[in-house]
Amino acid sequence: MKIILRLNEFISAKGLEQAKKTDDPYYLIWANGKIIFNPSAEDRMSDPSFFMGINMMIRPKDKQVKLSPMDDWSDIKIIKRVQQALSDLKKTDIISSEWDCIIGDATNTKRSLGSSKVEDIIRFNSHFTDVIPFAFHGTSSYYLENIKENGILPRSKSKSDPNWKMGYTEKSPNQIYMTIDFDRAAYYASTSVDYIKTKGIKSVPVVIVVKDMSTKYVITDDDYKTNMGMLQLLQSIHHGVKAKVKKHQYIAGIRNSSQFAISKVIKPNLITDIIYPENE
Repeated sequence: MKIILRLNEFISAKGLEQAKKTDDPYYLIWANGKIIFNPSAEDRMSDPSFFMGINMMIRPKDKQVKLSPMDDWSDIKIIKRVQQALSDLKKTDIISSEWDCIIGDATNTKRSLGSSKVEDIIRFNSHFTDVIPFAFHGTSSYYLENIKENGILPRSKSKSDPNWKMGYTEKSPNQIYMTIDFDRAAYYASTSVDYIKTKGIKSVPVVIVVKDMSTKYVITDDDYKTNMGMLQLLQSIHHGVKAKVKKHQYIAGIRNSSQFAISKVIKPNLITDIIYPENE
């Protein structure tokens, strides 16, 4: 009888019994339903999937799971895989629902996902098909009063200059750029501040928050279309088919960069919070 496993379903856990016996912090690696506790160099070489696995530190006394992806783009973009990993760890009884899970740092985790509790993170709506639970836009305080009055506008309406010299498409001036990662938005806010500083304008970074954003006007981010074009090519090669334009293609962009774009003005009443990262 052939057994068909659901993609990323829990498969195995090596070193589980020893891990359950200690209260000291230890590492594990999760990859597509396989877990290795306290992995050796040989363990990491045993399966190609472990090269792209998720490394975690378990702190039993603190009831905390700590992830430090240190991705040069975004730590939060792997949320779907983190949910799968946490679910598998619960099945092994290594962690439980009331534990905390920190991805990168505690502030970013709570801001981006609404909570750091394991159960809350597992239940986080990471499908992104109908709504995006927490969306962030990084900008400068110089633009804040206009945003409060008119909402977040694309460059074609705000008449502001682009912050970058490349990476745009012909549609870029008509789009607003957002991310699911608070830390990424804070980075873009700093970039905006640095750019207008060259014009003699002093300001501070600001992150605009929109909760439960409808995906009706969400489209794929420019960075995924241009800077990350190679990722699309590699995915096509991996699956053996040409990349197709799909209704929810923007989700692939979010999974790879944490970013997306909006093709409509974000009205002031949709803004749920305004955060000054440097004041924290």
